[in-house]
Amino acid sequence: MGNQIPHTDIRDARAAVHAAYRSESRRVFATLVRLLGDFDAAGEALDDAFRAAPGQ
Repeated sequence: MGNQIPHTDIRDARAAVHAAYRSESRRVFATLVRLLGDFDAAGEALDDAFRAAPGQ
């Protein structure tokens, strides 16, 4: 098997990231807007963070 990740682990990771996005993205976005002071930058940062999450 080596360094390969089993498909079920990848599906589990994707499901967890999607669940986190659904439940937390609004709060994370609001925090990023406060920190960055810019809606567009906050949206890009949010997208980048979730895109970089394992399994994506």
